[in-house]
Amino acid sequence: MLRLLASSSLALLAAGAPASDKVSSLPGWIFDLPTDWYSGYLSFGKKHLHYVFIETESKDPEAPVVLWMNGGPGCSSMDGLFYEHGPLLINEDGKSFTKNPQSWNKLANMLYMEAPVGVGYSYSEDPKDTQDLNDDQTATDNLAALKAFFELYPEHKKRAFYVSGESYGGVYVPTLSLKIFEDKTVDFNMRGFVVGNGLFDWKLMAESSVPFLYGHGAISTRKKEEIDKACQGNYANPSDACQQLVDSASENARGLNGYDFYRDCFSAGSSASAGSLKALGSKTPLTGWHIARNPELLADLIRAPRPAHPALRENVPCIDSVGGTAWLGTKEVREALHIEPSLPNWEICSGNINYTRNMDYSAPKLYAQMMHKYRILVYNGDTDMACDYLADSWAVDSINATVDEEADWVPWLMHADGGEQTVGFLTRYKTEPGLQFLTVKGAGHMVPQWKPEVALAMLDRFLNNKDMRTGGAPQSQTKTVVVV
Repeated sequence: MLRLLASSSLALLAAGAPASDKVSSLPGWIFDLPTDWYSGYLSFGKKHLHYVFIETESKDPEAPVVLWMNGGPGCSSMDGLFYEHGPLLINEDGKSFTKNPQSWNKLANMLYMEAPVGVGYSYSEDPKDTQDLNDDQTATDNLAALKAFFELYPEHKKRAFYVSGESYGGVYVPTLSLKIFEDKTVDFNMRGFVVGNGLFDWKLMAESSVPFLYGHGAISTRKKEEIDKACQGNYANPSDACQQLVDSASENARGLNGYDFYRDCFSAGSSASAGSLKALGSKTPLTGWHIARNPELLADLIRAPRPAHPALRENVPCIDSVGGTAWLGTKEVREALHIEPSLPNWEICSGNINYTRNMDYSAPKLYAQMMHKYRILVYNGDTDMACDYLADSWAVDSINATVDEEADWVPWLMHADGGEQTVGFLTRYKTEPGLQFLTVKGAGHMVPQWKPEVALAMLDRFLNNKDMRTGGAPQSQTKTVVVV
């Protein structure tokens, strides 16, 4: 009788999943998929956001649902899926995969959504919708897409739900979370959000670049002292002398990988690599100072002309997206993922949208409203120049939450090489249900891609409400998933 009831319950859980979106196989992966995959569209009005939903490997009936969004604005979350923390990572040949032992779906049911419309394989029946995008509209559309998701998968409504993302996800994640926070009709179980290497505050980004470059050995003590004297801490509205000195010092960052100070630029072959580096070198260096003064810098770099290459299309300078671009553009893959046939081939970052940053999304105003209801984690790889850890830590501090004296920029640890190793530094705040900031030592902009073991441990501790420093006993009795 118990066996019959269990079978009936499993059948009931599976009943909500849309059979038409079920992915039966992936071109380039000859084995059965490790868990059930779904791919299709979350539709509302004339808009259709492409999603991929991957069930957890844990088989835990209480495993949460985690939404992931990449940034840009205009970059696809398929980057997170196939390069950062999905169960199958695309190889450079664009034809095969490597199984990811640190996939985030070991802990959670993962939802990857391409947003806003016009990004990746997301689209609108009204072309004007891609030319009138902004922060508030994107958050509104993302919430509409989430409501559509939970209508397709009602069996997941009671699971804990978290929003996560990186880079311009520093805008997407809290603005969407605020929409959920304010919407009294939401019937899914929102618990918190996670931001990685996020864009928070233009003023703080401008202020952080000089100390970041100095701390990483890119400018001398003499130059740093000269800048300090000329700028007097005013980087948001600098004097001519201050601006000239900072611009001059930042020349040392020209040609470096803006997403990881210590990582070489990805080379996809001599002509493609030369083109990317030429495009990068002809632009302003990719530091927080320059992004703050020219918010379109990232988009300009993404869309800069390069020599023709069979797979590059809108490839981001220094970042490898060649394999994913080639694979996602094939007829077989488009059919396997149920992509609208009339759409052009996939690009990691869209050059065909018009996006206006129109929302005041500074950390104090958004986070302060939500930190007493949602658990919040902000993390930064400490070698990222574009969205550096200094600016983001200052942004979180500016919320004015009380710092826990026992966890004020203290090491957080993992067991490796026969002992406890420091993998970054943690600041915990005295808020309930919990606000934390941490760094990941030696990681750049894409922490899950470049420090996958650390990123998975971080996610495990956050979702399970464990002690972030040690991974020890949960701070409360809230249970989420199996320990990793």
